[in-house]
Amino acid sequence: MKLNRYRDNDVILGDKRDTREIGFKVIVFLCFFVLFLRLLYLQVLQGNEFSYLAERNQYKLIKIDSPRGKILDSKGKLVVTNGTGYRLIYSLGREENEEYIKEIAKLTDKTEEVVRKRIKYGEIFPYTKDNVLFEDLDEEKAHKLMEIINNYPYLEVQVYSKRKYLYDTVASHTIGYVKKISEKEYENLKEAGYTPRDMIGKLGIEKTYDDLLRGRNGFKYIEVNALNKIEREVEKVKSPIVGKNLYMGINMELQQYMEEEFEKDGRSGSFVALNPKTGEIITMVSYPTYSLNTFSSQISPEEWEKISNDPRKILTNKTIAGEYPPGSTFKMISAMAFLKSGIDPKLVYNDYNGYYQIGNWKWRAWKRGGHGPTDMKKSLVESANTYYYKFSDQIGYAPIVKVARDFGLGEKSGLDVPGEKSGIIPDPDWKKKRTKTVWFRGDTILLSIGQGFTLVTPIQLAKAYTFLANRGWAYEPHVVSRIEDVQTGKTQTVVTQKTVLTDYPDSFYETINDALIATVDQNNGTTKIMRNPYVKVAAKSGSAQNPHSKLTHAWVAGYFPADTEPEIVFVCLLEGAGGGGVMAGGMAKRFLDKYLELEKGIEITKKTPQIETQQTNTSTTQRNVNDNGSEEERGEEIVNEERETETTRTSVKEKKTSIKERLKSIKDDVLSLKSKKTKVKEENKSQKSKKKKEIKIAEVPLVTEIKAKKSKKSKNDLEKMYVIPLGGLEEVGKNCTIVQYKDEIIIIDAGAIFPDENLPGIDLVIPDYSFLENNKSKVKGLFVTHGHEDHIGGIPYLYEKIEKDTVIYGGKLTNALIKSKFENFGVKRNLPKMIEVGSRSKISVGKYFTVEFVKVTHSIADSYSLSIKTPAGHVFITGDFKIDLTPVDNEKVDFVRLSELGEEGIDLMLSDSTNSEVEGFTPSERSVGDAFRQEFQRATGRIVVAVFASHVHRIQQIIDNAAYFGRKIAIDGRSLLKVFEIAPSVGRLNIPKNLLIPISTVEQYKDNEIVILCTGTQGEPLAALSRIAKNMHKHIMLREGDTVIISSTPIPGNEKAVSTNINNILRYDVDLVFKKLAGIHVSGHGSKEEQKLMLNLINPKNFMPVHGEYRMLKAHMKSAIETGVPKDKILITQNGDKVEVTKEYAKINGKVNSGEILVDGLGVGDIGSKVIKDRQQLSEDGIVIVAYSIDKQTGKILSGPEMSTKGFVYYKDSEDTMKEAQDLLLKKIRKEETYLGRDWQDLKGDVRDLLSRFFYEKLKRNPIIVPMLLEIES
Repeated sequence: MKLNRYRDNDVILGDKRDTREIGFKVIVFLCFFVLFLRLLYLQVLQGNEFSYLAERNQYKLIKIDSPRGKILDSKGKLVVTNGTGYRLIYSLGREENEEYIKEIAKLTDKTEEVVRKRIKYGEIFPYTKDNVLFEDLDEEKAHKLMEIINNYPYLEVQVYSKRKYLYDTVASHTIGYVKKISEKEYENLKEAGYTPRDMIGKLGIEKTYDDLLRGRNGFKYIEVNALNKIEREVEKVKSPIVGKNLYMGINMELQQYMEEEFEKDGRSGSFVALNPKTGEIITMVSYPTYSLNTFSSQISPEEWEKISNDPRKILTNKTIAGEYPPGSTFKMISAMAFLKSGIDPKLVYNDYNGYYQIGNWKWRAWKRGGHGPTDMKKSLVESANTYYYKFSDQIGYAPIVKVARDFGLGEKSGLDVPGEKSGIIPDPDWKKKRTKTVWFRGDTILLSIGQGFTLVTPIQLAKAYTFLANRGWAYEPHVVSRIEDVQTGKTQTVVTQKTVLTDYPDSFYETINDALIATVDQNNGTTKIMRNPYVKVAAKSGSAQNPHSKLTHAWVAGYFPADTEPEIVFVCLLEGAGGGGVMAGGMAKRFLDKYLELEKGIEITKKTPQIETQQTNTSTTQRNVNDNGSEEERGEEIVNEERETETTRTSVKEKKTSIKERLKSIKDDVLSLKSKKTKVKEENKSQKSKKKKEIKIAEVPLVTEIKAKKSKKSKNDLEKMYVIPLGGLEEVGKNCTIVQYKDEIIIIDAGAIFPDENLPGIDLVIPDYSFLENNKSKVKGLFVTHGHEDHIGGIPYLYEKIEKDTVIYGGKLTNALIKSKFENFGVKRNLPKMIEVGSRSKISVGKYFTVEFVKVTHSIADSYSLSIKTPAGHVFITGDFKIDLTPVDNEKVDFVRLSELGEEGIDLMLSDSTNSEVEGFTPSERSVGDAFRQEFQRATGRIVVAVFASHVHRIQQIIDNAAYFGRKIAIDGRSLLKVFEIAPSVGRLNIPKNLLIPISTVEQYKDNEIVILCTGTQGEPLAALSRIAKNMHKHIMLREGDTVIISSTPIPGNEKAVSTNINNILRYDVDLVFKKLAGIHVSGHGSKEEQKLMLNLINPKNFMPVHGEYRMLKAHMKSAIETGVPKDKILITQNGDKVEVTKEYAKINGKVNSGEILVDGLGVGDIGSKVIKDRQQLSEDGIVIVAYSIDKQTGKILSGPEMSTKGFVYYKDSEDTMKEAQDLLLKKIRKEETYLGRDWQDLKGDVRDLLSRFFYEKLKRNPIIVPMLLEIES
């Protein structure tokens, strides 16, 4: 049985083993079979495809750069071509591998630090990691690197086509340069076939014609090995197409010559000359120039900083992007408008007084006494401004604007160089939009002589004169004249758009052409320097306002030959060069001479003399002109050109009179000296040579003696004026200054100051006007620098003391705010006369005073400094100011006029000292708008903004941000509501429709739709923000999510009140923004460096810091000393000091009544120091009232003392103390004693003495004791 069982089992086991073997073999067979099928598929069925892919892994398709087209000049000279450049590429982007850095430093002979910086800051090609470590490798160094570069897989030496500018700096602004394409440019141009490694034109015609110049790239296959290194070139798939060549109309020899002439003179400026028949540019200079080879390569940070910080603005193409007032070159436009309006060119305007008057304004001619009978021709020849004043005032602005725009001004010329600006031809719509003011007749007058808001570019003016030269037609100017296709050999001529004017008959052009020829040919012409014996020239000069210097921009524009078909139109502009006829005309003369030499073979034997760079006086310029005309005529020409821009600067009259007086004095000295010399000669004829030496030696003491006699004048003989501050010294506010000369007085500002905690119950503090009240018949006017409370707050109270008909002079907003002050004061009728002024308004009052308003920037519109002249001297008052170079309303500081006043001479300067302890410059008000935008963007709930009501610029920025973020504005605060009523009416606030809502409707809107604008920045107890902070406001209660912005810093004295408000606001879960560092407030006052700048501009003989606490005045004094003002010429004064001013000195000489008047409700000045002391005592220690009843018949005490207290002690808690005090009185003041016939003050005095000693000994308190005696009939 066992054997059988084993057998059975053995047989069974044997069967299972065979089954597994068979299964395993089947699986193995199937695997090999599947593998066989796969191999069969890959090798037989897909063999061709994988063979192709393998080849693709072996070969690479790479780009072949197309050679960029060349640029040549009008004579076929090569200007720009191509060379080979090498750059070292780091393929790991910004990755800093220390091992690699060491290797690269060794390979390139650079320090590791330099390599590290290049990896960190090198240029990355768009959409690759390729980092340009070093550009423009030396060729020898590049080849050495290429031999070993295979050992450094993270590096590549890239060969590229490098642009070579053969003239480098010549015509740099016109030609432009190429550089690697930026990521942004690639995104815009990749559809046009550009690649991330392409070079692209960045500026000039390189940019305009980039698509033609760059050609089209080719492609080729190369074989690479397993390391991805090139083995060989296999075949070219597509050959590159060479870029087209450009031929310019510019003659590079003439261009280079003109740039060298600019370099000799050292002036910035522009010169453009074009062919009027084709529009081709012959010469186009913008100086200074820059190196094109440097800019197309890897420019160093030091070089870039030097160029970008150059004040001459090297990178600006002044010919197309420099916008300047055209000055008198614009008069041909006005003359054309006069002809178009029907004015006969023979019509004579008789100018015998030298000015044209509109109301109180006198618009002056450059020629003293006038030009006499003047027709159109004479007006252009002599540049007679009054002719243009008269007829522009007659026809209005519209015809002049139309002609200017017809002639291409106010729009781009169409030049094929990118970056052109449009200029400005203003009209009422433009002015209203830009300045928020209306058009005045004076604006038309300024327009007619190319001043005011008018701006043109030199290329625009050249196009305008092209219309004149061609008698009514012009092509768009263009630099490129021909385009050559190298592949086909064909050349295409560039023809631009032609504009034809049909509304102007030939007679108009002839009239103006004849006048412009006469301007050159006649001895009284302003461009006679351009006379040439070989060609007839028509030209007009001009001098234009220059905001950066007292010297004007010099212009000349014209064409030649003017008696046949003109070949050249030219325009020259020299920045800050002075007279246009001599300075710009001299430069244009040099071009004319060189052009005739190069193009006509005419060599001018007598070259135009060089115009020296130092043209600061008339005599220098006189030496530089040609022989045309006498020396006297040349001097008059300079006066002509300098005065063309001074028509609105009436102060020039005084300046030129002063100069003439000095010249006359010198002339008299010389004549006297000459007569003495003649006497000596006649007496010593026998020894001629010996005596000549003696005469020369004797000359110096003679001149000195003459001058000494003239200048010898005792101090008692000097004319004297007095400057008397009534407020604003040793305090911030309450500004008021008196200037007195003989029996006349003018007042500068009449401000107030808000009381501090030491004046309980007082509403306002104003200066003591008693001195003015006693001299009110002498007061000739009130001049207001701006509309802040500390300068106008006391005016209604002042007019209670002086004559009611005293005229007020101030800006538009200032006068509106003053009017509101009077209305709040209850005066709505018979208001004082208010005269609106603007910048450079000059007011003559009384017999002796001339006051000029000069624009400065501050935290309120219409802020001015004052120039005050009397026969005794010249005083300058800055008013409150800061130097804001980017003001919100674009009304900038009038630096030109300030520097002119400084040149005239200031005997005493009074300057704002508020920020004299603050270093640096005060940030621009415009920066606050950006800070507000960030806070508005961040805020999710309501926004509460507290501002000064008069800070219109800041309010405008809040309005703009609210409108931008779709929020409504609710206003709270009486003064703010008043400003929102006044400011829009005078064009100082622009409020979008439906932006404002009543404060009572705030809860009807979502939180993120509301801005609450309120007062209370200084913690005033009843102001809106204070009520909101205390949860006492009727409509507003702070809640979570609100943002509160306090846009101010505390005025000295208000710190505690402001801090209390801040603490109260922080009790709520709100976001509070109040620190100056948050950027939501900048000061309206200039910091140290601005104060120094003002001191340097005015350069006063004597200096008096004002408007500040004593420490501020001392700090300002220190700054003045640093700018060169002698310490003994600086006066630290107090209110009431009488400062005596002469042309030789300033000193304190006496004192007048001054001080402060306290305003409490309707009471003015009835609160004295005793009342204030009592109020302070009440606020600190309270009051105790003691009452007695006294028999009227007997004088005995019937009852008492009965005692009560307020603010002293809580009676119930201090019953024992009060009982002791009562017992003391009962003991010391007996009822039996009679007071009949005695002064009851004795009893009151006894009570006060007893209780005062008792309470002080007991409680160390000193309450006010008030005894009350009641008479009772028994």
